Amino acid sequence: MFFRLLWESFRRQRRRKALAGVAILLGTTAVTAMLALATTIGDRIHKELAVYGANIVITPKAANLDVKVGGVDIKPATGNAYLKSGDLPKLKGIFWANNITGVSPELPVTLNLANGQRMQAVGLWFHHNLANGGSSMITGAPAMHPWWKITGAWPSQLNEAVAGSRTGVHIGDAVQANHTSLRIVGQVSTGDNTDQQILLPLATAQRLGNLSDAVSRVEVSARTRPEDAFARKDPDALSPQQRDIWYCRPYANSIAYQIREAIPGADAQQVRQV
Repeated sequence: MFFRLLWESFRRQRRRKALAGVAILLGTTAVTAMLALATTIGDRIHKELAVYGANIVITPKAANLDVKVGGVDIKPATGNAYLKSGDLPKLKGIFWANNITGVSPELPVTLNLANGQRMQAVGLWFHHNLANGGSSMITGAPAMHPWWKITGAWPSQLNEAVAGSRTGVHIGDAVQANHTSLRIVGQVSTGDNTDQQILLPLATAQRLGNLSDAVSRVEVSARTRPEDAFARKDPDALSPQQRDIWYCRPYANSIAYQIREAIPGADAQQVRQV
């Protein structure tokens, strides 16, 4: 009887039931679309902003010291202050480790060429596996700088290098520097001063510069929550309850704060332009 009444209801009021079905379909579609947008908007915004580069930069704390004696600035030279590349896996051990999507350390060195000239170079990661325990990711300068245009290939061996587009060095050349032969396997156009440098694997730059385990600067790309007034608070001036809330929100400032805690001698700051 029940099913007969239900069938008669649908048979006699087809238009009304069709309109109700369309309304339910449209409502369900709208709710599904809004949920899909809400759950993916953060990652989509991060991917769009990633083309502008890192949103956190790590430098040696000693390089930022401002020491004056008698009105004379005697702060240490930046070139003598370094971080340890062996400490960088600690980035995958902070509270917001899963929000870190890219890491690119740098080490500038000077190459003494066989002809007596000098050329500036920078050591970088290209396709490095940054691992800590069970967490790992493949990262490096190409992923952090998607606007770089490469002709040829990125270095895959320690004796390979990439030349900037304004160095006068070309693919296939062999650069003799610091008693080492570097084979140029690619040429890159970056649109900045890097076009005048040779790009080396980080381990090679450390060896040529006699700077074992050293890096001078680290760029970090992280998924972050948009900054608000609470994000700009000084966490050390907050109550314990408020500090926990600030610490557990993925602000760029809170991720930078955790990086300073994890890496000895590091000063991490948000890149506010991004």
